[in-house]
Amino acid sequence: MICIDMYIAKTKTETITENKILQAEDFGGWQAVNVGTTKCVVSGTLLDPNGAIVAVDFTHLAPDVIWAEPITFQFDGAGVNKVIVTRIKYTKK
Repeated sequence: MICIDMYIAKTKTETITENKILQAEDFGGWQAVNVGTTKCVVSGTLLDPNGAIVAVDFTHLAPDVIWAEPITFQFDGAGVNKVIVTRIKYTKK
């Protein structure tokens, strides 16, 4: 008999509109999408609403992985600052 661990997933979504640091908590995967008009560097990756990269996606981590470093948001330029970040918290069932 194969025993497969089951997890319950809950999401937390926030809109980031200013430079900010989200501290590591007990969440696993996350993603950030720049839906504004201003460039934003998210944890070292430039999200340019007019460029090739508009999002970062770390939602494909295993459920037992906990994200262990802060997520930083640094806006650059004039315009509308708006990044939607979604974090996933897994609880073993």
